[in-house]
Amino acid sequence: MWKLLWLIALLAVPCGAPAPTAGWTPALQFEVDQTPPTPDLSQYFEPLPSLGKRLVVAQPCIGISGCGWALQGMRVPFDLVHIYDLKLEYLPVINQHCIDIGMCVEQIALNFGRIKGDILQVPLMQLIHHGRVDLLCTGPPCPPWASQGSRRGVRDKRAQVFFRIIVWAIVLVRCCGLCMLVLENVVGILTEVGGRESACNHFLAILRHFCPEFSFSVHTLKLMEYHGCQHRVRVFIRGIHKCFCAMVPEPLPPFGQRQLRDMLGKFECTDRAALPVTHQANIRTIESRIRFMVRIGKLSAHDILVASIDRADNKVYPQALTVNHLPALTTHNQYLFVMSVGDVCNYVPDHQRQHFRKLRGAERLSSMGFPTSLRLQLLSDTTFASGNAYPVQFMVARLGNKAAC
Repeated sequence: MWKLLWLIALLAVPCGAPAPTAGWTPALQFEVDQTPPTPDLSQYFEPLPSLGKRLVVAQPCIGISGCGWALQGMRVPFDLVHIYDLKLEYLPVINQHCIDIGMCVEQIALNFGRIKGDILQVPLMQLIHHGRVDLLCTGPPCPPWASQGSRRGVRDKRAQVFFRIIVWAIVLVRCCGLCMLVLENVVGILTEVGGRESACNHFLAILRHFCPEFSFSVHTLKLMEYHGCQHRVRVFIRGIHKCFCAMVPEPLPPFGQRQLRDMLGKFECTDRAALPVTHQANIRTIESRIRFMVRIGKLSAHDILVASIDRADNKVYPQALTVNHLPALTTHNQYLFVMSVGDVCNYVPDHQRQHFRKLRGAERLSSMGFPTSLRLQLLSDTTFASGNAYPVQFMVARLGNKAAC
């Protein structure tokens, strides 16, 4: 897609300089140093030619900016505009990100928190007054369609954000020269509920009606196939102005799988006695299941198992076990515990095991394609931030195809 990026980049100018990393502590630095770095994705796409000027990228519901980190890794010069998110904790992270990509301080306009970050309260004229936007990239809230949510779909009041994003897209196309859009969400938006058409088809029908000059496509990507090492599947609605492409280009082919043992750092084992009593009981149950599964040949002594130790068997949320990869990272599964199967079977003391500990924040970020050093800026727990993000690998796969036109 480099031709498209080159054509629509003939716009603004860079400036600014990086600042020292915020939130540093020796413990966080140790965590980052001990976690293997995120794989370099540049080998999966050809280097882009010099764009000359900078893209203008709108990112409502920005999270920790999976799109921004993807473009930065692809060495595409860009500025971020229309930056909104309800999580106030992301503000220092995104502020530093804007500085790192070369934006002048006076250019940076951040809108975070329950009031300022609510895009439902943003007047549409504010979009028009800001001026030209080249790319709209966002992941509206997924609970209306998530498998563990209420599954109310468009009847869920949180779905209003997605509808507002659709309106934003139409306004940006009509008034601000929008050339491309990428909308991310869970696979539930593809599901028909109660005989009603899927939310995805509903959104596409609106976009095609009001933006006939755009081509649209829908693709589903599995993070396991893009060095994510976790069961995370996401749907992308993409649109491109027909003056650049008659059809939306295919995403990049899978990058390959990343082994869990290559992603994990070397950290001290957890003191079992320091855990809550219920967690200790759940671990004992998990260890019994591990030994049984090895006996019947469903596990090998070389495997690594990950489980949520805050969940127990025969409960509303069952105790799921994943082998040699991570479960889909969510905003709530903060008690993911890593165990080396052979050590469990051999009754190795906890402190001598290869893995017997909680999954670290830097490892979560690495699985999502973010640099492990971002852990130094996330002063609050990284569970929500990583579970709420759209993976960097997916954005590279969506934007890195040079076969546009």
